[in-house]
Amino acid sequence: MNTLYLTYDGLTDNLGQSQILPYLIGLSRLNHKITIISFEKSSIDSKKINITKQLLSSENVNWIPLSYTKNPPLFSTLYDLLKLKAAVKKEIRNSPRVVIHCRSYITSIIGLWAKKKYSIKFIFDMRGFWADERVAGGI
Repeated sequence: MNTLYLTYDGLTDNLGQSQILPYLIGLSRLNHKITIISFEKSSIDSKKINITKQLLSSENVNWIPLSYTKNPPLFSTLYDLLKLKAAVKKEIRNSPRVVIHCRSYITSIIGLWAKKKYSIKFIFDMRGFWADERVAGGI
């Protein structure tokens, strides 16, 4: 299976390290071809990024890290969506996809667009209700 996995979480974040990486590496070991597009925070040191790149390379997982934009609120998210859409277009042009898997509401906007435009199967991976998570996180 050829999967494009979109996450607004960074692979170098705690969540990325504890949940996303083990899951996708496991699928890769079952001969799934995985490409991940994630949003990485600028505060992450290059050493952690390099370790993650080496790990993914050794597991035959392709990784496209995009830079996460924090400010100004709302406009930064819209800007990130434009970056994600461009990256998804490029990936689909270079390598046809069977499945697009989105781990968040934000990335699912582009995932649904790609599903309709390219007739790709779509998986939306919701771990919790976004509004509840924001309230619980004090945001």
